[in-house]
Amino acid sequence: MKTATLTGLATLPRVNLLPPEIAEKHKVQQVQIGVGAAVLAVIVAMGFLYTQGKGSVDNAKGSLASAQSQQTALQGQINKLQYVTQTATQLDSAEATLTQATATEIHWSDYLGDLSLVIPSTVGVTQMTFTEALAPGTLSNPSAAGPIVGNVAITGTGLSNNGSQFVHNGVAAWLDAATKEKGFASAWFSNAQEAYIGSVKVSNFASTVDLTPDALTKRCAQPGVC
Repeated sequence: MKTATLTGLATLPRVNLLPPEIAEKHKVQQVQIGVGAAVLAVIVAMGFLYTQGKGSVDNAKGSLASAQSQQTALQGQINKLQYVTQTATQLDSAEATLTQATATEIHWSDYLGDLSLVIPSTVGVTQMTFTEALAPGTLSNPSAAGPIVGNVAITGTGLSNNGSQFVHNGVAAWLDAATKEKGFASAWFSNAQEAYIGSVKVSNFASTVDLTPDALTKRCAQPGVC
């Protein structure tokens, strides 16, 4: 004898017994819940942004206050060091005055020493005159000087070299030596006359040498030197 067992679930039809109004009300409630959640999310987001923004503003205010405090401190230090600027200004003024005072300076004593070595042994100097073309204090700087700053006039007696019959050799030797001296230029003689000292024939001459800006000392031309 065979026995068979059948197992299964029967699907019953669903019947909605709720009135349509209740279903619509349920949908509206769900929509309201969703809208409320969205509004809450927006509020939370706005609160977060406000908090962050307020923090940034507070930080900015703190940084500004710190910067203002530092500026005040630095300004105080600058005020304390104001005397340095005043001293530097006074120093610059003093240097400018000293530069102007020495811009036309010529060390004539140096030239006297040099000429004692430069003048040939065959020339005897009877008179020497130094003339400056620039009045003291008329230049702000030696570089503003013109081509001629003075001259040197020399009168003397020249002998011939090694018994030469050309008695003006001594004068020529002096003019040649003068052109090699620093600050000297355009050496010439205005006259040269033959004469005798005892039995020795000589040449009495008068000569002039121009002084160029190289004759100026320029000792205070560079800032901070004097």
